[in-house]
Amino acid sequence: MIRAWGDLVLLEARACLESRMPAWIKAGTRIAIYAGGGHTRDLFQHPDFARLNVVGILDRNRSLHGQLIQGCEVFPVEALDRLRAQVILVSSPPHHEAIMAEMSSKWTSYGIEVVDLCQGAKSHSALFPLAF
Repeated sequence: MIRAWGDLVLLEARACLESRMPAWIKAGTRIAIYAGGGHTRDLFQHPDFARLNVVGILDRNRSLHGQLIQGCEVFPVEALDRLRAQVILVSSPPHHEAIMAEMSSKWTSYGIEVVDLCQGAKSHSALFPLAF
């Protein structure tokens, strides 16, 4: 049962990922996650997520830098070049629109695929008044 906005976002994110994960796993695609909060931690609970080649988590919160989340180190956003990511998963329900507006064009200009894991749930936001 969906009780909160975050539950819906997580379900939609998993659906979005499940269609892409087999190809990414097969190719060994280098994946970075943007945002190190609870939503990202929840993604790692999906059985196949651990099979992805997640090379790091990017976050602006300096207190998270150097920490491990499910074995993946959290880096400052500026470390993206070092990670050589081919895909960035934007995993921040409260900030995804700002992140996409600010960073998506820059990342795609580098040839990085950007996947907004919150976008699929956006059409349901009217059901959750504090969603966006």
